[in-house]
Amino acid sequence: MRFRRWHRPEPYRDTSRKRAAFHRKQRLEREALPLFADQIAAGQHGVEEEMARRVVWWDELERDRRRERAAWWRRARARLFSFPDDLRKTIRKVWRTCPYPADPASFADFLHQIAVGRLDPHRPPWVFHAATQARITPDPSRFDAAFRQIGHRKIGGGPKATEADEFLFCGNLGSGLIFLRSRVRLIERHESFYTSSGHRLRDSKVGSGGHYVEIEVTGDCPDADLATIERLAQAADTRSVVVSRVARPLRARTGASHERPSRSARLQWRPAARRPRIRPAGPLPRLPPLDAAARGPGARLRGVPARPFPPPRQAPDRLLRPRAARQQQDSRLFGDGGEFQLPQLRAGAAKAGTQGARLRHHLGRQPRRLERTGGRDS
Repeated sequence: MRFRRWHRPEPYRDTSRKRAAFHRKQRLEREALPLFADQIAAGQHGVEEEMARRVVWWDELERDRRRERAAWWRRARARLFSFPDDLRKTIRKVWRTCPYPADPASFADFLHQIAVGRLDPHRPPWVFHAATQARITPDPSRFDAAFRQIGHRKIGGGPKATEADEFLFCGNLGSGLIFLRSRVRLIERHESFYTSSGHRLRDSKVGSGGHYVEIEVTGDCPDADLATIERLAQAADTRSVVVSRVARPLRARTGASHERPSRSARLQWRPAARRPRIRPAGPLPRLPPLDAAARGPGARLRGVPARPFPPPRQAPDRLLRPRAARQQQDSRLFGDGGEFQLPQLRAGAAKAGTQGARLRHHLGRQPRRLERTGGRDS
């Protein structure tokens, strides 16, 4: 049983705020009748006497309130046990979850509403009871009575064409909720959806082939309901109507844009057989390890003999010949003397092109240097 406990009895508390409130009360009484202020003050008692009187009065008040509250609980419980056993169990169960305060007055009013029929304990008003019956049209006479339009968008079109309409409907013929997607298709495959700006695709023929209405059904729809949908759609439109089932689309996920196959497609699908592995009949042969002599900088694989690195290539003689020739020529021309051989050097340098010009520039200062050094080149 849900109930709220009563506070423990406590003695009266004498505070300065209570004394100030008592003095203010007496002052207001005197100011209310200023001509009789003296007579009113004579009839007023002191604050100490008032505090002593309140101590006695407080204990009596607490006792009376507790007695009255207990009497209310006894009367409410007596009324509770007057109900049948099954209904009493239901009432106690509903009382534990109801939003009413857990005091005897609210509990007594709760029982009174049940007794007079204003409150149904089996369907309390503070609990939401949603209707479980779906909106079903088992035998509709019109397409609009069975399906309700929930979507509309424009598709197709071009610089010289008008966009076509695509409608989305939903309804329930008794087998479950189904969705219909209505689109306009061309009968002739080689025709184009592009028409002149003065024509509407759904109100006029496209070329010589014309067009029809295609309805895609998503959801659990048996053959009988499929035939009913085609009959109602054909009665509502003058064009040819083709109705077909499609797979239910999968919920959008992060990075996923595929559709979920239908249940029949999932049952018919089988995983592809794996290609068997080609394994040798016996263990693979192991190559012999290399010995210490065979290991070298060229041995990269086990079992492959090491090949030494080739020796470093020597510089060809033609690269060293010009310098050696110059050194030999200098030693032959200058020798130990030096000054008597200058005319021969000038004559040989004149026959030597660019190198001769450089040699003449070098030998132009040679006599002075030889004179300073006494005929010895430093």
